[in-house]
Amino acid sequence: MFSSNKKKSFSGKIETLISQDTYIEGTIESSGTLRIDGTVKGGIKKADGVIVGENGIVEGDINSKGVSLAGRIRGNVYSEVELELLPGSTLTGDIETSKLSIAEGAHFDGVCTMIEEDSTGRRKKQGTKKEKEESSST
Repeated sequence: MFSSNKKKSFSGKIETLISQDTYIEGTIESSGTLRIDGTVKGGIKKADGVIVGENGIVEGDINSKGVSLAGRIRGNVYSEVELELLPGSTLTGDIETSKLSIAEGAHFDGVCTMIEEDSTGRRKKQGTKKEKEESSST
């Protein structure tokens, strides 16, 4: 998602950089793309993209169009378009996304819900196997 030979799933340049020696407590709301190499204790809302570098730590929920994780997230992640877990990354929490990529060496502990578009272009959660079986029998 973020390497030079792949197209980003969200547009825009990195507008906010939280450097390695920076600690932020509270919720960040951004309409652009954030890169986190420091620590954020709180959530991230409405971002176009969130890039968590190898030394980056986020303790809180993330709501973004795209997320690329090389560091650590402890919280739930809603990534409308794409979520990428790179080698050595750790995500502890539940996720909802349309596209998920987990590299060898990444660690994910939680529940994943995939989101798909319906015929009108609206995004909807895919039901669990049990929910699908129950709805087809009624």
